[in-house]
Amino acid sequence: MSEIQFTEKPLPSVLLAQTRSRGERRRGALTTEVAGVEEIGDLVGTMFGRLMPTLGQASVPFEAAPMAWYEGREEAMALGVGVPIAESSRQRAESLEGVQIEELPEAERALTVVHLGAMDSIARTWQTLQSEMENLGLRPGGRGREIYLEMPQDNPDAWVTELQLPIS
Repeated sequence: MSEIQFTEKPLPSVLLAQTRSRGERRRGALTTEVAGVEEIGDLVGTMFGRLMPTLGQASVPFEAAPMAWYEGREEAMALGVGVPIAESSRQRAESLEGVQIEELPEAERALTVVHLGAMDSIARTWQTLQSEMENLGLRPGGRGREIYLEMPQDNPDAWVTELQLPIS
């Protein structure tokens, strides 16, 4: 296994056709209760399972790799999954049942790392990223993002996922 490489970089704003977690509203945010990080993978998979066919049937083109975002802590987390789209596809995507359009804001600074392999070990990579941020004296400042760069369906061990954590 190669050494983990952290990169600091800006994140662009992203117009996202998404589905969000179902849950309850707390302090204005939609949250989902999870017993632990082990539940998140199944939830994200289910959400993508609803979203992707809907967008595909409506021929909504993707501008970049699919992604998920997370905000909050394990026990009360808001999350969403989606695909970046062009402004020209907004109206078509907005008309689809279960699809929301949201612009994720840009971040001037973010700490990022690439996770190689299956999703069953991604929680460790997130923990490593958060620990590195603390070691550098930095604080998270927004929604964490997972960008699914390579997802060969027949080989989850070959997945390439970039984790991005904005810095406040």
